[in-house]
Amino acid sequence: MALIEGVGDEVTVLFAVLTCLLVLALAWVSTHTSEGADPPPQPQPARTAAPARPSEPMADLDSIRGEAPAAETPSLRHRGQAAQPEPGGAGVTAAPAAAADPPQEPLVLRLKFLNDSEQVARAWPHDTIGSLKRTQFPGREQQVRLIYQGQLLGDDAQTLGSLHLPPNCVLHCHVSARAGPPRPPCPPGSEPGPSGLEIGSLLLPLLLLLLLSGGPAAPALAASARRPNVVLLLTDDQDDVLGGMTPLKKTKALIGEMGMTFSSAYVPSALCCPSRASVLTGKYPHNHRVVNNTLEGNCSSTSWQKTQEPSTFPAILRSMCGYQTFFAGKYLNEYGALDAGGLEHVPLGWSYWYALEKNSKYYNYTLSINGKARKHGENYSVDYLTDVLANVSLDFLDYKSNFEPFFMMISTPAPHSPWTAAPQYQKTFQNVFAPRSKNFNIHGTNKHWLIRQAKTPMTNSSIQYLDNAFRKRWQTLLSVDDLVEKLIKRLEFTGELNNTYLFFTSDNGYHTGQFSLPIDKRQLYEFDIKVPLLVRGPGIKPNQTSKVLVANIDLGPTILDIAGYNVNKTQMDGMSLLPILRGGSNLTWRSDILVEYQGEGRTVPDPTCPSLSPGVSQCFPDCICEDAYNNTYACVRTVSALWNLQYCEFDDQEVFVEVYNLTADPDQITNIAKSIDPELLGKMNYRLMMLQSCSGPTCRTPGVFDPWYRSDPRLMFSSHGSIRTRRFSKHPL
Repeated sequence: MALIEGVGDEVTVLFAVLTCLLVLALAWVSTHTSEGADPPPQPQPARTAAPARPSEPMADLDSIRGEAPAAETPSLRHRGQAAQPEPGGAGVTAAPAAAADPPQEPLVLRLKFLNDSEQVARAWPHDTIGSLKRTQFPGREQQVRLIYQGQLLGDDAQTLGSLHLPPNCVLHCHVSARAGPPRPPCPPGSEPGPSGLEIGSLLLPLLLLLLLSGGPAAPALAASARRPNVVLLLTDDQDDVLGGMTPLKKTKALIGEMGMTFSSAYVPSALCCPSRASVLTGKYPHNHRVVNNTLEGNCSSTSWQKTQEPSTFPAILRSMCGYQTFFAGKYLNEYGALDAGGLEHVPLGWSYWYALEKNSKYYNYTLSINGKARKHGENYSVDYLTDVLANVSLDFLDYKSNFEPFFMMISTPAPHSPWTAAPQYQKTFQNVFAPRSKNFNIHGTNKHWLIRQAKTPMTNSSIQYLDNAFRKRWQTLLSVDDLVEKLIKRLEFTGELNNTYLFFTSDNGYHTGQFSLPIDKRQLYEFDIKVPLLVRGPGIKPNQTSKVLVANIDLGPTILDIAGYNVNKTQMDGMSLLPILRGGSNLTWRSDILVEYQGEGRTVPDPTCPSLSPGVSQCFPDCICEDAYNNTYACVRTVSALWNLQYCEFDDQEVFVEVYNLTADPDQITNIAKSIDPELLGKMNYRLMMLQSCSGPTCRTPGVFDPWYRSDPRLMFSSHGSIRTRRFSKHPL
């Protein structure tokens, strides 16, 4: 019997080898017979109106695809529409001009390649696009694609004069690495490999062969073929409560209406850097220890780089799950600081890095392109940051490998100040004003002293200022809406949309006049801690709204779960949303989350308001300050079938407490701390202390209002000491 089994194994191996040889032979024949054909061009979706500068030097783009840099500078294959050959000779063909026409001036054009090199070309207005290609790239004209202001110049018979090109204008030039006639865009999985064979044509037969043979690699290959892609779109300071999603009509239609909208999505800290650190790590601020927007507050500090960046979810996706990872936009507020590695620092886990130096801007900024600095100016057509991010994201989708799933994180400057809208949107929303909600321009009675110090009513100049800011914020979001539309159209065009999850959210909310505070974030109220969260993807039914309580610490666990990684292997505090997204029933879910913030104040009087004592910051000309050292607080936000509460404690001499019943008082006008049942107050105080010392699984324990809640005093303390020491530490590092 053993002999028979041995013979059977040998026959199986021989059969597999012969089958592989047959597949290789068929692929070779298919490749060489198809190269003689000239397939028709396929349509390509239009790019964003304002083009970015070329996406990356050649070596960096090749490294994304796992290939060595090409020998020739501009030789990178583009998966878009190839230029069609123009009938006629190889010389420059000039169209006959009318006798009455004045003499034409020659055009001076700058052909800019992906590695930032340039080539000057001279032509006449009556020259065609095809003749320009033949003149500048003799013998390779069929491999050349020219792009002007984001639009592919695909008609070789079109004259240059019809484009109305300004003097010394830039044409972005993509030259494919493959010789031969133009080819249509490659479907996913069909990029040519180094051997010259169409590897994509081999992938399916070989995969089927391995699956049938039951070899040890078969399950891994099958899982890899099914793993979804993920795109995370993160805006800056976009609120949910005051209508922040209103201008994003296309985003709501393309993501929200095609998937799920979360109506109770929160951030654990209402400030950019701590909140973004929570997105990346899946942890509350007391665990990732980023407490404000400064290096001293651990924002992109060397300590953060050493202790937290190696365990972010993108790093796990890259190292453990084999994902291509792409970042574009604002990272952390102090990224690029010289004291923390400068722009040369590229965080672990990113295979493509296109990060903004420090805080949000729209013009006159510097980007780190895989650790190399690139300055941008104030020319809308090449420098407007939201459009630059859109275009480099589309470039990534063109040049990425088709053999690995991908993760993209696109972090826009909008709608953060200075609220610079694209030129075409600067006159929109002229009749829009900041919402006059019930808590607009009223005194914050029975609230923390920082809220009570705001002057009520606000001056007319303050109201005019915040109305203008509100309007400009919406204007900047229109370019984000365009970005989302372009991205989804490109994913649909490449056939990857149905296998891609898209998340849209913000790092924190915002206020404009609530409780007479002019404009900012940082406060504990709904307008500052509640954010939009829209998700679409495989297995998510359209037009759904979920009321479950979620936080941005859940994004990392969710994306790792999508990638097939066991979240329990991490130290993340959040929970995977995937069961909710897929419509799971009888799920056990949390009923509360932690919100914590460490206030900032100046050691000297604020120059805007010299009459004020030291210890305050973010002050306006009316001497209304938005922050202070003792604006340090921690809250439990509870949302369940029976309760909708918020309990907060301040670290000040009063140990001030604010409590709100948001079912009866959604605008949080009345602080009920002194009138609420003392037993209920004690339960919430206990839960707050427990959450402030939690880590990993203990952050996901049932809340005090859950029926399965059990009291465990040991959870109130950590290995670092008592909760009181840990909660309001002034020196997180």
